[in-house]
Amino acid sequence: MSTYGSPPTAPDVDPDIAAVAAGAVRYETARRGMLQQDLAMALGRSRSAISARYTGQVPWSLDEIGRIAVLYGCRVSDLLTEAPLSRSPW
Repeated sequence: MSTYGSPPTAPDVDPDIAAVAAGAVRYETARRGMLQQDLAMALGRSRSAISARYTGQVPWSLDEIGRIAVLYGCRVSDLLTEAPLSRSPW
């Protein structure tokens, strides 16, 4: 490949991954009996910032997902993949 060729482009990311992460964080937070405020305090964020992420208005950052995974004792991938129906809280 020529050094002057076009730079490689990243593949498109599924736009629903932000919604999947928001749903997984909501589920895991509720499963642990925690509130948005509890998660906000643990992450050093305001409750309104957590609310914006819960609703998908603002996507979770990878750093936040990593910190939540450590906090909850789960894998990052658990927060980035759709839950099987058996895991759904509804």
